[in-house]
Amino acid sequence: MAATLAFAIALAFVLAVAGASAHAQAAPASAATDDDALAETAVVDPALPGPGVLVDSASVRDVFDPLPGVAAGEAAWRAALATLPDPVESRMGRSFDIEVATLVRSFQFGGYVLQGHAMPWPAPGTKAEDAAGRPYRSTPGVLVFRRDAWRTPGHLGPRMHYFVLYLVGESPTFGVRPLAFCGAVRQALALEAGGDRPGRDDGGRDSMAPRPLPRSAASTRIAVLGPSFSGSLASIAATARQAGLHLDLMSPSATVASNRHIAWEDDEGRHSLRYRTFAQWDQVQQMAHLFAYLETVHGICPGDVVVLTEESAFGQGSEETETQLAGERAAAEAMAAPAPACAERPQPTYLQFPQNISTIRAEHARLDHENARNPELVPRRFLELDMRDAGTSLDLPPVYQPELSTRSDELSLQQLMDALGVYVRPRAVMVVATDVRDRRRH
Repeated sequence: MAATLAFAIALAFVLAVAGASAHAQAAPASAATDDDALAETAVVDPALPGPGVLVDSASVRDVFDPLPGVAAGEAAWRAALATLPDPVESRMGRSFDIEVATLVRSFQFGGYVLQGHAMPWPAPGTKAEDAAGRPYRSTPGVLVFRRDAWRTPGHLGPRMHYFVLYLVGESPTFGVRPLAFCGAVRQALALEAGGDRPGRDDGGRDSMAPRPLPRSAASTRIAVLGPSFSGSLASIAATARQAGLHLDLMSPSATVASNRHIAWEDDEGRHSLRYRTFAQWDQVQQMAHLFAYLETVHGICPGDVVVLTEESAFGQGSEETETQLAGERAAAEAMAAPAPACAERPQPTYLQFPQNISTIRAEHARLDHENARNPELVPRRFLELDMRDAGTSLDLPPVYQPELSTRSDELSLQQLMDALGVYVRPRAVMVVATDVRDRRRH
């Protein structure tokens, strides 16, 4: 819920900036008010979807032509980019659904309605290998929103306002796909320039080639609503340096405190990266409050705590112990609790576990389903967490013996728990994981 709220706040910030720019762009066309001369709806194109598009809507069939039938001077438009958890090549398909739904609702709060979409990811229920060439690795998706400015009495200027939002998949492991990301930035830049829509030569490997230096970075800076994962920052920075991009990153959910160090401005103006997060608390603050809560409420000192972290940038970020414990006193004061008083302030124990341990629970769920003989006498009140795709992703090496591997992973996890109980004997255990299914109690 907190991540969804932060996502909405970040998008509201993008809309506020874009709205001011859209008014400035729309001023020259204020004289065009003839109803017959303006196209108020997009022309429905019955043609086949454009290259790389696997799922589309009637009004938007092509990522490279997101505003069919809309001519320059008849409408104002803006463009930006959002990075979302890849619904095919990561284990976070549900997070993709949540963030897309949040995007649509947030635009609706800003007075826009969803007009159309075009997606490079296969339709739900379609296997990734059935998508020839995996177009989502080189082609972004797009959401097109429309605001009917003519509904406002006394409005001057273009009667239709459009916002084109390009979507690029990301993973906490490999980050963003450079071709899809860079192609989306090039297309957004072409739309932001106010002229013709981007051409197909703005995509593909040519999009990675640096362009001539602009007069100012501000004229070529693109707002990016993302990343969703702290582990994606390195790939975004590498793409920006290689392609000569100027990016303004606004993350709704990345919480690792050291993310801010990714920002830079090239001395020669060739590329730059700005970063901010709209997450209410960064990871250090979250951990500091957890330690303060355990100590002030339950009398559990940090030395009696074991922190299990996944093997990722997010997991590594949770190990900034000195900063966390330094913030523990301030956290206790914020909770109106007595100051921490643990002797010698011992350090917590940090241990790592592999990503995707939810496959263990998924295997148990499968076996339970197969072994069920009789229907339950009392129906369930709530649906169980779906574990069927917990082991399906392409951002981790494949498992060729899943039945054996899950049992081996479960044995290793049990041995870790036994060792903790015998040698460490913690009074509390924290679990730091990206996937909510990995954080569920086993």
